[in-house]
Amino acid sequence: MFSGPIPSCLRNLSLPMQTTKILEILFYRPSIEEDEPTRIMIGNLEMDSYYPVSYLEEVIDFTTKSGLYSYKGNIISYMIGIDLSCNNLTGHILPKLGNLSEIHSLNLSHNKFIGVIPSSFSKLQYIESLDLSYNNLSGKIPNQLVDLNS
Repeated sequence: MFSGPIPSCLRNLSLPMQTTKILEILFYRPSIEEDEPTRIMIGNLEMDSYYPVSYLEEVIDFTTKSGLYSYKGNIISYMIGIDLSCNNLTGHILPKLGNLSEIHSLNLSHNKFIGVIPSSFSKLQYIESLDLSYNNLSGKIPNQLVDLNS
């Protein structure tokens, strides 16, 4: 379990803009080609990583609001959800999470987030489940969230 504020090094994430989206550290990464590196930038720190295909030969079940998905093989390229619930995270919800445009499930519940829901969440065009419950959020739900998938 994590607790405390989100580290400042994660506040300045720089994501490469490609047709395949990046998983970042929080389960949002591009589809992985065997000989293609993954580039992750955190602040001024840049990392290239290679993932052997043998690491990816496992079956993962992932549940969202609309059903159960099972993935086998190159599973990292299929990651579509982030669950940071029940971690005592504090501070404001990072607007950059709205840049995870292909994410299907985002669970930030049961933390200690304060402030408003970032308007950038309107860019979460494939979101099926967004759980922000049991935080200390204030204000109204942004109008942009009304048009998201149900």
